Amino acid sequence: MNKKTKLFVLFIFLIYLFLFIFSFKGVKSPSIFLTLLFSGIIFEIITIAIADFSGSSIKLTGGIIVNILASSLLSPAETMLIASTSVLIPRLYKIKNLPPIKFIFNASQIGLSAFVASVLFRTLSTGDPLWNIPVIFLIAFVYMSLNTFFMATILWLSSSTNLKEAVSRTFSTPFFSMMTLLPVCAVVYISYFYIGFVAIPLSLALVLSIQIGNSYKRKYEDLRIENLRSLAKSLEEKDFYTRGHSERVAEIARKIAHKMNLPSKLVERIYTAALLHDIGKVGIPDYVLNKPTTLTKEEFEIVKEHPIKGEAILKEIGRFRFKEAKWVRHHHERWDGKGYPDGLKGEEIPLPSRIIAVADVYEAMVSDRPYRKALSKKEVIKQLKEMKGTALDPRIVDILLEIIEGEGK
Repeated sequence: MNKKTKLFVLFIFLIYLFLFIFSFKGVKSPSIFLTLLFSGIIFEIITIAIADFSGSSIKLTGGIIVNILASSLLSPAETMLIASTSVLIPRLYKIKNLPPIKFIFNASQIGLSAFVASVLFRTLSTGDPLWNIPVIFLIAFVYMSLNTFFMATILWLSSSTNLKEAVSRTFSTPFFSMMTLLPVCAVVYISYFYIGFVAIPLSLALVLSIQIGNSYKRKYEDLRIENLRSLAKSLEEKDFYTRGHSERVAEIARKIAHKMNLPSKLVERIYTAALLHDIGKVGIPDYVLNKPTTLTKEEFEIVKEHPIKGEAILKEIGRFRFKEAKWVRHHHERWDGKGYPDGLKGEEIPLPSRIIAVADVYEAMVSDRPYRKALSKKEVIKQLKEMKGTALDPRIVDILLEIIEGEGK
């Protein structure tokens, strides 16, 4: 951990200590405090796997729910203490394997987020539980925003990630996933005023039901993805020359993405999209796909439909709906704007689509085809250089050329 990161952690820890020391007036209601503390620890242990708006999966803890309820019932200092303690205790078994500064950061940032939420509730609360529901939504939003801000800052300071990318990665995935818990926070708050602390085990049951539901949904989607992979593979098995094409394209795309230092999760998502990039060909007649001679203009127009068909198929899979489906749609776009189906050009084309396009072209060059043998390394390099800035992204072509040269040594 670099010096800037340590200074940032020290800074928020000192703010945490200052606020706690000068605002803590003791525990006014031990029964409520201990109940919420115990519930917070339990909720921190339970993770909720949620498919986010980008289509990937992220794990959250139910501790958010308890911290928001504590913000509405206890003083800011008590809320801070509950949030920090409940996030630390379940992780004590990791203390030998993780540096203490990580524990300090987690406790401080979650405590500060809870403190601000509690102060905000006291400022805006009307006294009527029903009228306070919008306030609960607001403080939960602020709590989650602060939490995400701290995570973005630590990511920016502790890695080679620039500020824009750090904000994008934290606010586009964890933040929007946390937003799905906003209604749960409101339900738990209003339930507390009608049925008391029974609301907490009921909310635990609600969290568990979300977890179970998401688990079954994910298993169902996993099965559908495996079916799609099998379908794509069987499609290629019909033609000796394209057998294994998608798998090879996926491996090449993965190598390129790794070389570009993209986040590991994004690399794997690009790999999966590349594996399924030709899935839309299941909707193309066999006589067109397997035609050994040159396609007519009408037949080529039919083939050009496969990225659109592929997008439609992948949109049926929840986690592929917002990213992979789009990447597959655009994998035949050209850098100069002369590709299909939408005629996008340059950086209008999604980066993963550009990576898949380069991998697809390269794999076709190094494989036998009915009308020619695989090209030599020299010819492949020559043609790739000719396609730089016209059909293909020049930067990605350069990266592929580095990989080719490196593998040849």
